[in-house]
Amino acid sequence: MSAQPRGLPALLDRLTRALGPQQWWPAESAFEVLVGAVLTQNTAWRNVETAIARLRARDWLSPSAIVNAPVDELRECLRPSGYYNVKTQRLRAACETWLALGGEAGIDAMPTTTARAELLAGRGAGAGRGGGRPVLRFYPPGVRGGALSPGVFLPRWGGAGGLGL
Repeated sequence: MSAQPRGLPALLDRLTRALGPQQWWPAESAFEVLVGAVLTQNTAWRNVETAIARLRARDWLSPSAIVNAPVDELRECLRPSGYYNVKTQRLRAACETWLALGGEAGIDAMPTTTARAELLAGRGAGAGRGGGRPVLRFYPPGVRGGALSPGVFLPRWGGAGGLGL
């Protein structure tokens, strides 16, 4: 008899098999999940949506655009999310890590444990950050079909948007 996975990954696997992918994180791409996870800390989701809409309006909702954006203008885009000075630094650092790893394709091509370790090492969404700050969390490949699930970047406590995952 093979060992059954336990805990949250096992629950997610069972739910996905029973209900199919739920696409519960409101994002159009894995990169947008990263942006949302960095910006959602200590703010309401509607404020994150406003900041993301501002990035989108400037055509800055890509890692290279964020890295190359003038800092003062990027800061203003992120202002609705609160703590915009810190979030500007963290989002740029997370984007630099994303780019250094080859973007979504590069991350998906890595073994999950390697990708997770590399992403956690980055300043923007990395480990060593306590409390409710974003921490990367990977689920089994079946959740989304790749190494990253739609919720790859989740707040450590309370799940995405307070979903309690």
